[in-house]
Amino acid sequence: MQFAGRRAFFALVLLVALTVGPADAQLKKPAAPTVTPATMGNPAMTAPANTRGGPFDGSRQIFISGRVMFEDGSPINHDVAIERVCNGSSRIEGHADSKGRFSIALGQPNTTFQDASTYGDTGSGSPSTNAPLGGASGSSIGSGGPGSSVGTSTAALAGCDLRASYPGYRSDSVVLAEHRALDNPDIGTIVLHRLGSVLGTTISLTTAMAPKDAAKAYAKGMEALSKENEDLAERQFRKAVDIYPQYAIAWFELGRIEQRSRRIEAARHSFEQARQADPKYVSPVARLAGLDVEQQKWPEAVETSSKGLALNPVEFPDLWYYNAVSLYRTGKPDDAVKSARECLKLDTQHKHPSALLVLASVSAERSDWAGAVRNFHDYLQLAPDAENAGAVRKQLADVEQNLASAKK
Repeated sequence: MQFAGRRAFFALVLLVALTVGPADAQLKKPAAPTVTPATMGNPAMTAPANTRGGPFDGSRQIFISGRVMFEDGSPINHDVAIERVCNGSSRIEGHADSKGRFSIALGQPNTTFQDASTYGDTGSGSPSTNAPLGGASGSSIGSGGPGSSVGTSTAALAGCDLRASYPGYRSDSVVLAEHRALDNPDIGTIVLHRLGSVLGTTISLTTAMAPKDAAKAYAKGMEALSKENEDLAERQFRKAVDIYPQYAIAWFELGRIEQRSRRIEAARHSFEQARQADPKYVSPVARLAGLDVEQQKWPEAVETSSKGLALNPVEFPDLWYYNAVSLYRTGKPDDAVKSARECLKLDTQHKHPSALLVLASVSAERSDWAGAVRNFHDYLQLAPDAENAGAVRKQLADVEQNLASAKK
């Protein structure tokens, strides 16, 4: 295969992986995992609805108490949230007090300081709120609502951890799967570890300044989302930003709804408003980079993803993936390889297997057939049912032939 033809084919393979589709999967569980913008770029909404807001399946409350501390002994800030992460989907359960203590009932309705990031739009690390490729599986718990059950069952805690959440810090995790309602509620101390020179955050720091009426509208919007009523949710988010234009997380949620309904320019506007309202809030930057990639605006995608990574290079594998693809498509293979490897290192839940296609493509272009075979195999192992799996298998066969010929 000639170099030009080879590059054209690999570009096609990557393009199939970026096939235009819903930017967020609908709130219902997909039939099977596919590698599209819904599952690669913004995968969190592919989780079943009951992982993001449905009531507990059970009747007994489980109480949890403990303490949070910074590893250097610094005083605890009241904004430290206690979140429960189940199969990649996260929900804030409460907050630590000024001494770092907390006491919560799992599943209790809680809208105070509830941030958009708790509905699945951060990267790996702390906090991690993204669902794995194809959505979470098993029972999980959401926010409940008026009249809903707030009890829990042991089965409902399968795959659940408890963490503390604070911008720029990684939290220890406490496994909840074996915790019973009658167990000692004290889980001990959760330590927050500094992530280094991280300027950007996974949550918006303007949230605490929202007026009461704006916060109420936002809470109603999140409750409507948990019930899959996006029309009502959109009205409530618009009300929230009308009252408080700096309400970054409300702009962000509004943008996600617009993106799912394919109102792309409106979504761009909302994400831009979120970014302007809180320049250190990285989640809308990641969404904007994803839109650039989806629309094949490669130079813009390089610029947007690079800006996001400058703010926070440790919690957003999404940004590393967008950066890798756009660098590859703008003729910077060495830089693309570096970004793809960073993505794979941070992507512990394997939401971006297509980063392996970047590595495979660059390897094949350089006639590193063994490297290309390895990366194609790894991709197919992680995403065997992807939309582009057939094309990847065909290319793998061709590369394996080239490898066999090179060994003769």
